[in-house]
Amino acid sequence: MFNLTRKGLWAHKIRFALTGLAVILGVAFMTGTMILTDTMGKTFDGLFASANEGIDVVIHAAALKQVPAAEYNPFECIKTNVLGAQNVIEACLSAGVQRVVALSTDKAAAPVNLYGATKLCSDKLFIAANNIRGARDLRFSVVRYGNVMGSRGSIVPFFLRQRATGVLPITDARMTRFNISLQEGVDMVLWALEHAAGGGVFVPKIPSYRVSAVARPSAPG
Repeated sequence: MFNLTRKGLWAHKIRFALTGLAVILGVAFMTGTMILTDTMGKTFDGLFASANEGIDVVIHAAALKQVPAAEYNPFECIKTNVLGAQNVIEACLSAGVQRVVALSTDKAAAPVNLYGATKLCSDKLFIAANNIRGARDLRFSVVRYGNVMGSRGSIVPFFLRQRATGVLPITDARMTRFNISLQEGVDMVLWALEHAAGGGVFVPKIPSYRVSAVARPSAPG
Protein backbone atom coordinates (compact mmCIF):
# COMPACT_ATOMS: atom_id res chain seq x y z
CA MET A 1 0.00 0.00 0.00
CA PHE A 2 1.30 3.42 -0.95
CA ASN A 3 -0.08 6.27 1.16
CA LEU A 4 -0.06 9.73 -0.41
CA THR A 5 -0.65 12.34 2.26
CA ARG A 6 0.94 15.32 3.96
CA LYS A 7 -0.65 14.35 7.27
CA GLY A 8 1.66 12.11 9.26
CA LEU A 9 -0.94 11.47 11.97
CA TRP A 10 -3.44 10.06 9.49
CA ALA A 11 -0.76 7.95 7.85
CA HIS A 12 0.08 6.54 11.29
CA LYS A 13 -3.60 5.82 12.01
CA ILE A 14 -4.04 4.00 8.71
CA ARG A 15 -0.96 1.92 9.32
CA PHE A 16 -1.96 1.08 12.89
CA ALA A 17 -5.54 0.18 11.88
CA LEU A 18 -4.40 -2.18 9.12
CA THR A 19 -1.46 -3.78 10.88
CA GLY A 20 -3.17 -7.18 11.18
CA LEU A 21 -4.24 -7.18 7.56
CA ALA A 22 -0.74 -6.17 6.51
CA VAL A 23 0.72 -9.22 8.24
CA ILE A 24 -1.77 -11.55 6.53
CA LEU A 25 -1.40 -10.09 3.04
CA GLY A 26 2.24 -9.06 3.24
CA VAL A 27 1.43 -5.39 2.67
CA ALA A 28 4.14 -2.76 3.08
CA PHE A 29 3.30 0.84 4.00
CA MET A 30 5.21 3.74 2.46
CA THR A 31 4.54 7.47 2.54
CA GLY A 32 5.36 10.06 -0.08
CA THR A 33 4.26 13.27 -1.76
CA MET A 34 2.46 13.32 -5.08
CA ILE A 35 3.37 16.88 -6.05
CA LEU A 36 6.99 16.26 -7.06
CA THR A 37 7.40 13.90 -9.98
CA ASP A 38 10.93 12.92 -8.95
CA THR A 39 9.75 11.86 -5.51
CA MET A 40 6.96 9.75 -6.98
CA GLY A 41 9.26 8.06 -9.45
CA LYS A 42 11.91 7.24 -6.88
CA THR A 43 9.37 5.86 -4.44
CA PHE A 44 7.47 3.67 -6.88
CA ASP A 45 10.32 2.52 -9.08
CA GLY A 46 13.29 2.75 -6.74
CA LEU A 47 12.21 1.72 -3.26
CA PHE A 48 9.84 -1.03 -4.31
CA ALA A 49 12.14 -2.37 -7.00
CA SER A 50 15.02 -2.53 -4.54
CA ALA A 51 12.85 -4.64 -2.26
CA ASN A 52 11.95 -6.91 -5.20
CA GLU A 53 8.30 -6.06 -4.71
CA GLY A 54 5.82 -4.49 -7.08
CA ILE A 55 2.77 -2.38 -6.41
CA ASP A 56 -0.44 -4.04 -7.59
CA VAL A 57 -3.07 -1.59 -6.33
CA VAL A 58 -3.10 2.17 -5.80
CA ILE A 59 -5.99 3.96 -4.08
CA HIS A 60 -5.57 7.66 -4.66
CA ALA A 61 -7.24 9.57 -1.82
CA ALA A 62 -4.91 12.55 -1.39
CA ALA A 63 -6.34 16.00 -2.10
CA LEU A 64 -6.76 19.50 -0.75
CA LYS A 65 -10.46 19.24 0.08
CA GLN A 66 -11.48 22.37 1.99
CA VAL A 67 -13.49 24.65 -0.30
CA PRO A 68 -12.52 28.00 1.29
CA ALA A 69 -8.84 27.00 1.50
CA ALA A 70 -8.85 26.03 -2.17
CA GLU A 71 -10.33 29.38 -3.18
CA TYR A 72 -7.71 31.24 -1.14
CA ASN A 73 -4.79 29.05 -2.25
CA PRO A 74 -5.61 28.15 -5.86
CA PHE A 75 -2.00 27.42 -6.90
CA GLU A 76 -1.54 24.80 -4.18
CA CYS A 77 -4.97 23.30 -4.86
CA ILE A 78 -4.19 22.86 -8.56
CA LYS A 79 -0.70 21.49 -7.84
CA THR A 80 -2.09 18.86 -5.50
CA ASN A 81 -5.43 17.92 -7.04
CA VAL A 82 -4.61 18.19 -10.76
CA LEU A 83 -0.84 18.02 -11.28
CA GLY A 84 -0.53 15.58 -8.39
CA ALA A 85 -3.10 13.32 -10.05
CA GLN A 86 -1.06 13.40 -13.25
CA ASN A 87 2.08 12.45 -11.33
CA VAL A 88 0.26 9.49 -9.74
CA ILE A 89 -0.93 8.32 -13.16
CA GLU A 90 2.52 8.56 -14.72
CA ALA A 91 4.10 6.72 -11.79
CA CYS A 92 1.52 3.93 -12.02
CA LEU A 93 2.12 3.57 -15.75
CA SER A 94 5.85 3.17 -15.23
CA ALA A 95 5.72 0.96 -12.13
CA GLY A 96 3.60 -1.94 -13.38
CA VAL A 97 0.57 -1.19 -11.22
CA GLN A 98 -2.51 -3.22 -12.14
CA ARG A 99 -5.46 -1.42 -10.55
CA VAL A 100 -5.95 2.25 -9.70
CA VAL A 101 -9.00 3.77 -8.03
CA ALA A 102 -9.13 7.53 -7.51
CA LEU A 103 -11.53 8.97 -4.95
CA SER A 104 -13.66 11.86 -6.12
CA THR A 105 -16.42 14.00 -4.65
CA ASP A 106 -19.99 15.01 -5.40
CA LYS A 107 -18.62 18.55 -5.77
CA ALA A 108 -17.02 17.44 -9.05
CA ALA A 109 -20.49 17.20 -10.62
CA ALA A 110 -21.22 20.57 -12.32
CA PRO A 111 -18.63 22.26 -10.08
CA VAL A 112 -19.16 25.82 -8.86
CA ASN A 113 -15.95 26.13 -6.84
CA LEU A 114 -12.27 25.50 -7.43
CA TYR A 115 -12.11 22.35 -5.34
CA GLY A 116 -14.88 20.74 -7.37
CA ALA A 117 -13.31 21.92 -10.62
CA THR A 118 -9.92 20.45 -9.76
CA LYS A 119 -11.46 17.13 -8.79
CA LEU A 120 -13.38 17.06 -12.07
CA CYS A 121 -10.06 17.59 -13.87
CA SER A 122 -8.53 14.82 -11.78
CA ASP A 123 -11.40 12.46 -12.64
CA LYS A 124 -10.97 13.12 -16.34
CA LEU A 125 -7.21 12.52 -16.09
CA PHE A 126 -7.71 9.11 -14.47
CA ILE A 127 -10.38 8.08 -16.96
CA ALA A 128 -8.30 9.26 -19.93
CA ALA A 129 -5.27 7.37 -18.57
CA ASN A 130 -6.91 4.17 -19.82
CA ASN A 131 -6.26 5.44 -23.36
CA ILE A 132 -2.49 5.43 -22.85
CA ARG A 133 -1.99 2.22 -20.88
CA GLY A 134 -1.07 0.30 -24.04
CA ALA A 135 -0.87 -3.45 -23.52
CA ARG A 136 -0.47 -3.14 -19.76
CA ASP A 137 -2.84 -5.04 -17.48
CA LEU A 138 -3.81 -1.74 -15.87
CA ARG A 139 -7.22 -0.25 -15.16
CA PHE A 140 -7.92 3.28 -13.95
CA SER A 141 -11.31 4.00 -12.34
CA VAL A 142 -12.95 6.67 -10.20
CA VAL A 143 -15.28 6.41 -7.20
CA ARG A 144 -17.35 9.50 -6.53
CA TYR A 145 -19.41 9.85 -3.36
CA GLY A 146 -20.65 12.45 -0.91
CA ASN A 147 -19.77 13.64 2.56
CA VAL A 148 -18.44 11.01 4.95
CA MET A 149 -20.51 11.22 8.11
CA GLY A 150 -18.52 12.57 11.05
CA SER A 151 -15.31 13.08 9.06
CA ARG A 152 -12.97 15.92 9.90
CA GLY A 153 -14.33 19.23 8.60
CA SER A 154 -17.81 17.84 7.93
CA ILE A 155 -21.03 19.36 9.18
CA VAL A 156 -21.68 17.23 12.29
CA PRO A 157 -18.40 17.90 14.13
CA PHE A 158 -18.58 21.52 12.97
CA PHE A 159 -22.03 22.01 14.50
CA LEU A 160 -20.98 20.27 17.70
CA ARG A 161 -18.03 22.66 18.05
CA GLN A 162 -20.25 25.66 17.31
CA ARG A 163 -22.76 24.77 20.03
CA ALA A 164 -20.57 26.45 22.62
CA THR A 165 -20.90 29.78 20.77
CA GLY A 166 -24.69 29.64 20.80
CA VAL A 167 -24.88 30.10 17.02
CA LEU A 168 -25.02 27.55 14.20
CA PRO A 169 -24.32 29.42 10.94
CA ILE A 170 -26.45 28.20 8.01
CA THR A 171 -26.17 29.95 4.67
CA ASP A 172 -29.43 28.54 3.30
CA ALA A 173 -31.85 26.29 5.21
CA ARG A 174 -32.70 24.53 1.93
CA MET A 175 -29.15 23.21 1.51
CA THR A 176 -28.76 19.45 1.27
CA ARG A 177 -25.81 17.09 1.68
CA PHE A 178 -25.24 13.62 0.30
CA ASN A 179 -24.17 11.34 3.10
CA ILE A 180 -22.18 8.11 3.30
CA SER A 181 -20.60 6.28 6.21
CA LEU A 182 -16.88 5.56 6.28
CA GLN A 183 -17.48 1.82 5.98
CA GLU A 184 -19.80 2.30 3.00
CA GLY A 185 -17.12 4.37 1.31
CA VAL A 186 -14.49 1.69 1.93
CA ASP A 187 -16.82 -1.02 0.63
CA MET A 188 -17.45 1.00 -2.52
CA VAL A 189 -13.74 1.37 -3.22
CA LEU A 190 -13.15 -2.36 -2.69
CA TRP A 191 -16.07 -3.17 -4.99
CA ALA A 192 -14.61 -0.91 -7.68
CA LEU A 193 -11.21 -2.58 -7.35
CA GLU A 194 -12.80 -5.97 -7.96
CA HIS A 195 -15.31 -5.14 -10.68
CA ALA A 196 -14.03 -2.11 -12.58
CA ALA A 197 -13.16 -2.71 -16.22
CA GLY A 198 -11.36 0.64 -16.40
CA GLY A 199 -12.68 4.00 -17.49
CA GLY A 200 -15.74 4.12 -15.25
CA VAL A 201 -16.92 6.62 -12.66
CA PHE A 202 -18.77 4.76 -9.91
CA VAL A 203 -21.44 6.75 -8.07
CA PRO A 204 -23.25 4.95 -5.24
CA LYS A 205 -26.91 5.64 -4.56
CA ILE A 206 -26.76 7.31 -1.17
CA PRO A 207 -29.25 9.31 0.93
CA SER A 208 -29.27 13.07 1.32
CA TYR A 209 -30.43 15.28 4.16
CA ARG A 210 -31.22 18.94 4.70
CA VAL A 211 -28.63 20.86 6.67
CA SER A 212 -31.41 22.29 8.83
CA ALA A 213 -32.42 18.74 9.87
CA VAL A 214 -28.91 18.21 11.28
CA ALA A 215 -28.81 21.65 12.88
CA ARG A 216 -31.93 21.21 15.01
CA PRO A 217 -30.67 18.41 17.30
CA SER A 218 -27.23 20.07 17.36
CA ALA A 219 -28.54 23.48 18.34
CA PRO A 220 -27.57 24.88 21.76
CA GLY A 221 -30.18 24.53 24.49
